[in-house]
Amino acid sequence: PLPWATNTFPTLSTIWALSLLTLLAIGLAYEWTQGALEWSK
Repeated sequence: PLPWATNTFPTLSTIWALSLLTLLAIGLAYEWTQGALEWSK
């Protein structure tokens, strides 16, 4: 990581990582729920 970025915005990378993980989690949960619903039918 860049020193100026980490020193000026220490939470920017954390928020970015959390947002990506959240999107991935929501996507996997949505696909899993849709697949489970279709599979249970």
